[in-house]
Amino acid sequence: MVSGNIENRFESLSPQKKDLFLKKLSGLESKQKRVPHANNESQYQLSAMQESFLILGNITEEVAVNHITLSLNIHTEFKEEIFLQSLQIVTERHSMLRSSVVEEGGRARNVIQPQVDMIYSYHNLRAFDKSAKEAESKKLLDTENNKLFVLDRAPLWRVSVLNLESRKFLVHVVMHHMIGDGWSFQVFLNDFLTCYNALDTGVQADLDELLQDYGDYVQWEIERRGEKGEELETYWEQRLRGSTSFLGLETDFPRNPKRQYHSD
Repeated sequence: MVSGNIENRFESLSPQKKDLFLKKLSGLESKQKRVPHANNESQYQLSAMQESFLILGNITEEVAVNHITLSLNIHTEFKEEIFLQSLQIVTERHSMLRSSVVEEGGRARNVIQPQVDMIYSYHNLRAFDKSAKEAESKKLLDTENNKLFVLDRAPLWRVSVLNLESRKFLVHVVMHHMIGDGWSFQVFLNDFLTCYNALDTGVQADLDELLQDYGDYVQWEIERRGEKGEELETYWEQRLRGSTSFLGLETDFPRNPKRQYHSD
């Protein structure tokens, strides 16, 4: 609704005002600060968000709360060789897909491996009847979703393919939140599909040049924190010292006596 209103308002402008608006918009875009590409290290410290995931993982070490998943249905011929080649290209392209998290001296760091062996499994369920197929699919996906990663062993993601029918497949990706999120999952999927379609038609994959990687972002974040970040961290440590770990906020439903991690 909002985008539609904006579009209507833009179309109602005179040609002169449209031109002025576009010039101003172009000027704003040119002023946007990009994260500089400066980090080529194979090791660098965690981002603030990664540190929070590490703390959460240590608190809930027996539960896969830091896993994110992606499922893709394929209704055509599955070409396993091209599929694996495409995953390999994407893995080589994005350093976080080759990263692990190593703790030394009480500090954790991202460690980028030059290459990794993908964690890949293929399950043929075509012989199962409908109800058994559904049950087995759920069992396999639940197992993949809840199998814990060992953070110092790359890669921190895995792929499963379920062959459901002759031309029906389910691709399921599980990734640790330390190396990805919903936005980067979309980048992963777009790059994979670009590579797969290119290899399938025998052409070169047309992938945009990567201007930054996660190490650049971490360096940029560190520089932004600076002395002010340390000051704020000290303030909140003192402010929250002695606070209760439980907030008795009013909830819509009674709190379950057993701790759970379901999103609903």
